Amino acid sequence: MGLWEQYFEVTRSQNWKKAVEILLNIKEKEPENPQVFLKIGDTYQKLGDIEKAVPAYSQAAYLLLRDGFIQKALAVYKIILRLDPDNHEAINKTRDLLVEIETRRLKPVPGEVSLSQEIEGERIVTERPESLQPAVRPPSIEEMIVRTSYEELKEIDITPEFLKSLPHDEQKRIMEDLNILTFNKGETVIEEGDSGDSIYVIRSGMAKVSTHVLGKVVELAILEKGDIFGEVAFLTGRPRTATITAIDRLEVLEFTRPVLERIIEKDPSILKTLQDFYYSRLQNTIKKAKADI
Repeated sequence: MGLWEQYFEVTRSQNWKKAVEILLNIKEKEPENPQVFLKIGDTYQKLGDIEKAVPAYSQAAYLLLRDGFIQKALAVYKIILRLDPDNHEAINKTRDLLVEIETRRLKPVPGEVSLSQEIEGERIVTERPESLQPAVRPPSIEEMIVRTSYEELKEIDITPEFLKSLPHDEQKRIMEDLNILTFNKGETVIEEGDSGDSIYVIRSGMAKVSTHVLGKVVELAILEKGDIFGEVAFLTGRPRTATITAIDRLEVLEFTRPVLERIIEKDPSILKTLQDFYYSRLQNTIKKAKADI
């Protein structure tokens, strides 16, 4: 039984001390995986050890932000503020991220040439020149903390990043029209070597990613709500490069090729976003595979 399977087994019996021990072992193998640190923070919080929970959450937020997941990082920093309202790092990061997100909502002045730039791994459209920007008021501490609960990460928007360049109404319509596929614990969602070109986003539940390297099965990642998989076959036309297995009851939303082609036709930059995501994941996969061989 792998470490992740051991972790989920002990959580069913709510043996949180043992869960921490297992997670710390997983951390040694997956020091770049923000989900590990999220679960460490969650588990320490269940044990009532806030002093250890906060640093774990801080590392999770750092890794999420580094990988370009701004909304998820913001949710983690807000959890930290619920636990430690005087945490200066969380205060500063939360304020900066809220201001950045609010600034992004501003539309370019009609007739202006739009520029593109990369911010924390996410492609955005540069807004108006600073002199034309409406002032964005930095939020107060109370505003940063309000309505943030321990379960906030579970309520995070699952709209994938590659849709974020589309108008909000269009994003919502696309997500509502997708097929919902359901898998029970242990069922295979996609099999390494199979054909297929759909991309999936997890609606609820968790899944394990594994692949064969030099005759050995290597566990690459644990996917959760909002995570994407299946992009390799769509982008490259090659067979599936990994097996995805449901850890518990799993619901996924399916982006079929016709749906994706219609989306890309509306905004061709979405293809570049998917390619960037693929190359980033490819590097992580290579690093993980080398470590486990």
